[in-house]
Amino acid sequence: FGPCPGCPGDFNHDGVIDGDDEAILLMNFGDCVPVQCIWLTIHDYTSFGANPGQFCACALNVLSPLLYVDEVVICDAATGLPIPGWDFIPNTVVGQQFNLAAGGGNFVGFLSETSANIPPGFDIDIKFKVCAPVATTFEEVRDALQSAGPLVGTDEATMDGMLTGGHQGILPAGPIGQMAPSCPWDCTPVNADGSVGNGVVNIDDLLQVINHFGDPGGPCDIAPLNPNGTVGNGIINIDDLLAVINNFGPCPVDIFAVSPPQYTTGDIVKISGQGFGWDPNDLCVVQRYGNRAVPMRVVSVTDSVICAIAGFIPPDAQPGPIMVQRGTGVLGNFVPVFPDIVQDVPVWTWTGGPQGAAAAPGNIVPIPPDVPSNTEWFPSQLVDGKLCTFISGDWTEFTKIRITVRAHTASSQQDLDGPQVRFIGGGTLQDCAERIKDTIRCAFLQQSGVNVDVQCIDDGTGVIKLVVSVPGEDILWGLLDICVIDCPPPGTVTIDNFFPMTGQTGDIITIMGSGFDPDPDNNCAVVMIGNQCSLPLQVLDVNPEGTMMNVQVGPVIQGAQPGPIMVATGVGAQGTFVPVFPQILVEQPVWIWERTPNGPMDDTTDLPIPNFDPIPPPTEQWLHGEPDPLTGQICLIIPADVAWQPQQKLNITLRMHDHATGQGHDGHFPCIVLDIPPGTSDPLLCADLLCDTIRCAFFQQAGFEFDCFITPMADGSVKITVSLLNGGFINWGNFDVCLLPPPGPVVIDNFFPATGQTGDLITIFGQGFDPDPDNNCAVVMMSPTCSLPLQVIDVNPQGTVMTVQIGAVFQGAQPGPIMVGLGNGAFGTFQPAFPEIIVEQPVWIWERIPFGPMDDTTDLPNPNFDPQPPPTELWIHGEPDPATGQICLIIPPNTPWQPNQKLNITLRMPDHSTGTGHDGWFPCITLAVPAGQADPVFCAQLLCDTIRCAFLQQAGFPFNCQIDPLPDGSVKLTVGIPGGKVDWGNFDVCLLNPDGTGG
Repeated sequence: FGPCPGCPGDFNHDGVIDGDDEAILLMNFGDCVPVQCIWLTIHDYTSFGANPGQFCACALNVLSPLLYVDEVVICDAATGLPIPGWDFIPNTVVGQQFNLAAGGGNFVGFLSETSANIPPGFDIDIKFKVCAPVATTFEEVRDALQSAGPLVGTDEATMDGMLTGGHQGILPAGPIGQMAPSCPWDCTPVNADGSVGNGVVNIDDLLQVINHFGDPGGPCDIAPLNPNGTVGNGIINIDDLLAVINNFGPCPVDIFAVSPPQYTTGDIVKISGQGFGWDPNDLCVVQRYGNRAVPMRVVSVTDSVICAIAGFIPPDAQPGPIMVQRGTGVLGNFVPVFPDIVQDVPVWTWTGGPQGAAAAPGNIVPIPPDVPSNTEWFPSQLVDGKLCTFISGDWTEFTKIRITVRAHTASSQQDLDGPQVRFIGGGTLQDCAERIKDTIRCAFLQQSGVNVDVQCIDDGTGVIKLVVSVPGEDILWGLLDICVIDCPPPGTVTIDNFFPMTGQTGDIITIMGSGFDPDPDNNCAVVMIGNQCSLPLQVLDVNPEGTMMNVQVGPVIQGAQPGPIMVATGVGAQGTFVPVFPQILVEQPVWIWERTPNGPMDDTTDLPIPNFDPIPPPTEQWLHGEPDPLTGQICLIIPADVAWQPQQKLNITLRMHDHATGQGHDGHFPCIVLDIPPGTSDPLLCADLLCDTIRCAFFQQAGFEFDCFITPMADGSVKITVSLLNGGFINWGNFDVCLLPPPGPVVIDNFFPATGQTGDLITIFGQGFDPDPDNNCAVVMMSPTCSLPLQVIDVNPQGTVMTVQIGAVFQGAQPGPIMVGLGNGAFGTFQPAFPEIIVEQPVWIWERIPFGPMDDTTDLPNPNFDPQPPPTELWIHGEPDPATGQICLIIPPNTPWQPNQKLNITLRMPDHSTGTGHDGWFPCITLAVPAGQADPVFCAQLLCDTIRCAFLQQAGFPFNCQIDPLPDGSVKLTVGIPGGKVDWGNFDVCLLNPDGTGG
């Protein structure tokens, strides 16, 4: 956190890593939900005809359970073959136009300039490639679409996508058909997420067919391919067996969608599709442009979703498609010729498989980063079939070097990522060039059995030319990028004193000394309990001179003993990660730290009073693991009777120190939530989630890999074993998991003042408040169906004092009691579908814990707070209809929408029958609509898109938002929960002045 121009974590590229960047990453977690895509055909559609040079528009209303539509193909209905010259590409304007024409919806548009002559009345089939969550059935998709209103739109259009004809919106004229999946022969196993297959057709699929001979259908009923595009004939027989045998090998890779649409170095890029397999090391992912590429390193993968971290983007990078190819990858350590080459992180090498690369539909845009002052990139050129890079400068032994190679020829593909290599003692430019050469040749040869030629050419000008070539073939595209990070040498750490001498979780200790790193995250502080175990101390701040440090006592395990304090310096950072399992929710940033090999450290054993005495809390339940001195592994036992709660919150600490190499890796996870329904939290599943949490965090945030094995025990318990790779030995450390108790009751004792207006502060006293302000929802209940938002600014660590700020007060607001409830909330941002929507400030989205604790002030002597509305603000106010359980908001026809209208929006949707609730506050949304185009229908569409996108992307919560033009020129917005009922809440829109004040 803090100023950091060009850093990987600066996702919004404002030069500062802060809560906005954290929120951007957190909001993208849900995008890694596995999806499957199929072709849906709208049969026998009577077209209006088209002439060469004419622009045609086509759109599909993407309704639940569909997530998006990826591609459109127009076919001759008589033959089923594509019509040449009608090539549709996505077009945002077309979708917006059909939304307006249909009076609402979620139309996704495509535009084509035709070169064909299509007579009017010609029958066509429109094939849409649509994507939905894995395990969604075709019947669910078909039934949802056929029961909808306007579904498909076609029209004439301008070259900009503006409709010019009849705005046709129709139901399908014939049945909806389904195309076969791209790899139906991969019919086993049935995975936990409901998907089928493991990305390869092999003996498992053959046995599955044999074992189910005669069954009336099923996943392995895969032959024949029917005329309507489906597979199977209702019985598993010899046809299916032959289909599997004839398609042995990896499934073809197919890419459906990529997000985000633009990215920079260090961003996480998510790729949805199928046929990816399950091993991240076996995938090569790049963004191609010309004969060059931006490299990406896969950090997690399922057969349908890839999450990859973007590598260095050169200044001349251009938009281009994401490309994915399967092959064989190895992550390991090689034996160099030069013994002074140090591999701090394992090196990845890869060789391409027999199948070619798959390209994503459409381009994404790379944004070259601002390179930090201590970092220099040497990008490559492709000249005469060889990769060339020019390097310069003398490097010290503390210089970190990253090497990236992609060398793709007509018949072979070789890739390498060396994330962090150092040369002991440093040396001249020639010395370092020879060691880069040695690293590339030895890694490829030893790990992948591939011979590449590397030359170092010194032209006498202080620059050395590195040349990579493949014997006997020209390199068609690739890269040879060298990154040099100049790191200062480590100093000496000394601890002179500390106070107080005892404390419990959350208490502050001040440590005096010298040599501390001014960046708090680069210091590791612990209380050493015995020879192998430690208690974490979170470093809060360090003075600029590095002589005084404030630390906070972390979770104290039962039985913790007094011990000396130790401080070491290294490289650490707080961040987040993308877990493989969707049940893992990362609620707070995770701290990952790596010790500088044999770097400076000191402890308090030589002080007159050396030990700190930790006091464990009485109520926490702990799982504690220590290193085994014989094996050098950390073992953690999960007893069979552990009482896992739904939405179980965990505090996790993992420390792994190897004295032989002088290296150490530490991680602290303040709040991880396991989103497990009641009755499904068996120890084996929870062990899987724990292993995934720690391995993903260390790898994605620090590039550090280790093994995590799970062993079921005879007594029903589960053992987790953590071990280092390449023979590493954990001498001391710990793996501690604290099961945080569920939230207790919320009690409000008092509040003041008793009246106020927008922006004023109220202090609420009580107990049971969540110390994280974003997890508390506070409102003034003005009626049985309506409330006024109070933004929670601060909560003390004990959860007894809360400071809130009065939100936007609309005209007619009435006095009412204050209510506080607990849940999960966060500020973040979202990607709207309409480019006219600009999110100027982070949006707060909150979800109540089902039947979670809450309290109000109705039993206090003076229960009500009296809100004072400002005299000048213009409000549009909506409340729930008790009869329908939906919130209705009416936009009058005379609403004075301004160009670039700024809005303050509040939406609350509690459902008392399910004990759930979803709240959102949008402090400043701008509708970038030119003067004269802000009609109520279009503005209503923008409002619906704003609230639906925010709740869906930031909290995974979908709901309905219907738009109905009324006879008097006004527009009604109706918000409803699918299968639920909004008992009380509100939908309020304040039209702000251009300066953001009430208007």
